[in-house]
Amino acid sequence: MGLVQQKSDSVIETSPQLIESLNAAHEQAARAGKPQVTPLHLLLTMLSDDEASFLLEAYGVDFDKLQAQLVKRLEKLPQKADAEELTVFSPEVERIMTHARLEAAKNRMAIVDSNLILAVMLSTEKGEIARLLTPYDLDSEGVLQYLELREGKTIQISPLPSAPAKKKPPAEKKKPAPAKAAEPGGDGPAKADEPVKVDAPVKANAPAKAAAPTK
Repeated sequence: MGLVQQKSDSVIETSPQLIESLNAAHEQAARAGKPQVTPLHLLLTMLSDDEASFLLEAYGVDFDKLQAQLVKRLEKLPQKADAEELTVFSPEVERIMTHARLEAAKNRMAIVDSNLILAVMLSTEKGEIARLLTPYDLDSEGVLQYLELREGKTIQISPLPSAPAKKKPPAEKKKPAPAKAAEPGGDGPAKADEPVKVDAPVKANAPAKAAAPTK
């Protein structure tokens, strides 16, 4: 059973090829010991995805070069802290999938496929996926033109929203140091009792010398 499955009650379906790519991306990330499936994993599996690879090839994408670039970036991603930790889809992949469904509904599309996911990933010009595909002049508009020819209508998608900023935890307020009690009869703070100095013993007066006898 694959990780991602089609929901029979879903109004907007997910193409079988996209489901296969998502499952392949998850398997690849888990095998490499990565805690999350990232858009880089997804693009790597799309190189062998019949839906996306057709468009990538049409734009002259060098598959071998792109694959090497993706593998190099994926190797730099952090490893799992614990071998028993499960591999999950990253928040960014979740945002991409959610946004693609919203855009499909807005454009009255019946299915979310790999090309729509690619268009969403490319809708963020400063994103890593966009930087990798810019040398081939492949952008979101190019993917949308292909989708418009396939669907026979104009398709417009909004850019992928940025990830919500992480809230910083409130700074802990320093508790004021407890005030020291004042010494009785004085204005300043009381000092620790100092040892009482004992006065040196008083020397007894030396006895007076008797007067010498008168000769």
